[in-house]
Amino acid sequence: MHKSSSFVCGTTIAAVVAVVATAIAQQPGRVDKAVREGWSPYAIGLWGDLPYSEEQATTGIPNLIADMNAQQLAFSVHDGDLKAGSNSPCNDELYERSLRYLNSLESAAMFTPGDNDWTDCDRANNGGFNSLERLDHERALLFSTPNSLGQRPLPQAVQSTPLCLGVTGPVACVENRRWSYRGVTYATLNIQGSCNNLCDTAPDPLEYAARNQADIAWMRETFAAAKADGWGMLQSPSPASSLVCRAIFRKTALHFSDCAQNALLRKRRFCVLSLKGRGVHPRR
Repeated sequence: MHKSSSFVCGTTIAAVVAVVATAIAQQPGRVDKAVREGWSPYAIGLWGDLPYSEEQATTGIPNLIADMNAQQLAFSVHDGDLKAGSNSPCNDELYERSLRYLNSLESAAMFTPGDNDWTDCDRANNGGFNSLERLDHERALLFSTPNSLGQRPLPQAVQSTPLCLGVTGPVACVENRRWSYRGVTYATLNIQGSCNNLCDTAPDPLEYAARNQADIAWMRETFAAAKADGWGMLQSPSPASSLVCRAIFRKTALHFSDCAQNALLRKRRFCVLSLKGRGVHPRR
């Protein structure tokens, strides 16, 4: 999926979420923790939807990785889609190559799955794989430890409950991660394009229902963890300032059947920097 960026305010759904305070320092008797403890600005890398061609695989990504390594990033996040959505096989080499890419980054490297690398794998032109088996393979290969990837990994909290589904039954949603860096809490959520596994070649409503419940719980826990640290607004860091109201979002709006999460989000003011897939528009 091709991504574009835009500022919106409302309730789009995160696959990469950063939670941090804003305007706390303006409240009587409150002192901004970042100012008090002298945290300095830092840079992160956000990339994804690569590679979509052999040229990108052999030339583009190595050049991109070299550029990110030269920037002395705090960490980077690949927000999914390790290949094109069609006419590109979901064989084991795809994931092994991706692991090599991620581990060639000198800073911590985070990853969250995309629809092209599991939900779309059941398409005949992608090899006709069992999409849930491919997600199981990603979990085993790319999420085998409680740390990030990269040459300087960071420790991460890993979701253990509620359970998602694997080929053999309930499994932990180990791809849902959370970490903190200089007072900012980040989290990843496994939320997909292609109707979030509810349409296309082999829709799987049972898989969706379990994962959706886990995603809701993980976002709630992320807010609670950030609030416990004295932070209370959806936000991401900025190289210029740690107090810029925005959040990192990706491909699609998440449709919570019980609307519980939307109610949770409406209790807070926040602005969203939406990274959208083609034809997907954030909802207000």
